[in-house]
Amino acid sequence: MLQSHGQRLSQNCLALYCGAPVRLFNVQTAWRFLRLYTSATKDSTSDQQQKLLCQIRAYQKENVTIPWHMLVAQYRMPFDSMKQIQAQDDAKNRAHKELSVSVTQRADQLYDKDRDRCDWETVANEFGKPLMQCLLLYDATLSTTATRLRSKITDWSAEDIEMFKAFVEKHLYFITSDNLRLTSIYLNFRHDDCVFINSMLSRPKMTADLHEAIKQCRDNGMRWKDIHERYPFWYSLAAFRSSYMHFRDELPQNQAKGDGIKWTKSETTRIKEILKMHYRPGNIKQAVEVATAEFTNRSRTSVARKTSRTRNELYLSPSKHNVAKIKRLVETHGKDWVLIGAEMEITAKQAQALWEKCTQLQHITSEWTEAEVEIIRSCIKDGITPLEASSLVGTKSIRTCTRKMASLKNSEQTERLDVHRLHWSSVDKTRLAVLTSNFDHKAIDWAHISKELGRGIKACKLKYGILSRKRHNNLSGYTDAINTEAQRQYNRRSAIDWAEVSQTVGLSERECLEICQFDEGKNRWIYDPETFSWDAANKMTGFIEANYPSPIHVNYRAVSNYMWVDANDCSHMAMLLRGEIIWTDKILAKIIELRDQGMKFKDISKQISPNIHIIDQWR
Repeated sequence: MLQSHGQRLSQNCLALYCGAPVRLFNVQTAWRFLRLYTSATKDSTSDQQQKLLCQIRAYQKENVTIPWHMLVAQYRMPFDSMKQIQAQDDAKNRAHKELSVSVTQRADQLYDKDRDRCDWETVANEFGKPLMQCLLLYDATLSTTATRLRSKITDWSAEDIEMFKAFVEKHLYFITSDNLRLTSIYLNFRHDDCVFINSMLSRPKMTADLHEAIKQCRDNGMRWKDIHERYPFWYSLAAFRSSYMHFRDELPQNQAKGDGIKWTKSETTRIKEILKMHYRPGNIKQAVEVATAEFTNRSRTSVARKTSRTRNELYLSPSKHNVAKIKRLVETHGKDWVLIGAEMEITAKQAQALWEKCTQLQHITSEWTEAEVEIIRSCIKDGITPLEASSLVGTKSIRTCTRKMASLKNSEQTERLDVHRLHWSSVDKTRLAVLTSNFDHKAIDWAHISKELGRGIKACKLKYGILSRKRHNNLSGYTDAINTEAQRQYNRRSAIDWAEVSQTVGLSERECLEICQFDEGKNRWIYDPETFSWDAANKMTGFIEANYPSPIHVNYRAVSNYMWVDANDCSHMAMLLRGEIIWTDKILAKIIELRDQGMKFKDISKQISPNIHIIDQWR
């Protein structure tokens, strides 16, 4: 028995403290372990009693044949008190089970076929409990209600989405998997579907099903605003449209229904005839409807786009015919744009814009003089827009002035940060990949990489994200091939030659190890001092040091596939080999038990980890 700070320490306390690793041995650690031990031996509050009861239950489950007198001595409390606490807990569990059955049965009885879910508000009122508590009491294994399926994003109606959002905002202070399980019970949806719709609401992502549904709505003539109300995952209409356009641009060019087929001359001629018959100034809808009804082999969007382009070429482009016609009308009527627009079958604003283009084209030249370049330099210095610069130069269009201003800005920069901002060469991309591979993806030194590449930190981060997504998308296409090859080899010889897999698929061995999801027949690797082998441990450590040197984050899926051992076991064994350990109540109890049996600390350390040392100085 030893006394410290007024506390008398028993052998159990000393064993508990002495179980700390050498690097944790200091006064602060000793006092923390002392407070933990003394608080466990004092009279407990209800929460502490509940925690102690859970420990006793777990200890009894692991040691089924342990006598009561040893159990009482282990936890240092009277026999009657322990029996009373367990009896109270058993009664509480029975009452909770009966209430759960009652709530489940009543919820099934109040099933509303019109809404296709239970009336949980009525259930909560009848039992006099909060709604969330009733949802917690619900036992799905005892229910006869069929759960609704919403496996695709298009299966969710706007009403279902609004109901989901309203429930989350009203009842959930923070979103976790367990809270979403309560949401799935309330709405009678699958838990996985609720998790998916919550991810779409928090971080919307365009999917193939959603893109096809939006495309169908657009082909049917629905407005973007109405489609956004149907799928309200994006915070704004502009973000919704941008996501759709970006996803569409990444699709293969040979899309269905004639969108990738060029328009023939005869079809273009027919579009012109339709415009001459049905087009009215400022109103192209009727012409689009007639063209859509005639060209049934093409989508409505494609026909509308072609009709609009043809209209611009006929009436709004500064072609020779239009230029000659508008010059004659201006000489005749002056600048009466309403009358000129009526003559040219366009609006007054369109007629005025066409005349400005025509007059500008008369003076436009292709070569830049030194005086014009100086004007552009002055515009850049004074912050003048390309529109005003075009009028000041007089011989260049707005687009040409915009390009010239951008070219001058880039050429006059002394640093490389702005020179390469818009263009990344293949060499720069390779250097970025090499530099980022030397860091953990969560701790990349962007200042160092920015200095090495001569680019801004923001530009490096943006390009790294783009390259990472492209690499992930490219590698994900190899998943099925790698899984199939690994399964074929395993079924043939109960082993996998990753070099052969790499050669078959066309990726490196490390990439194959990281991508492969086939895990049939993997072994468990639980530390046992009697059967532990340093050969396997050194094999895993060598693989990690060769492929994931510090500070690169270790991919334990690759380690698991290399060792053909469960990934969680590999992670835990790597932690033990590093000399680290998570000090749980189970491990501390084991140390106390082995110390009570008279085992030395050197032997106790071998029972816990192959690479840890327990201090043997408290006697």
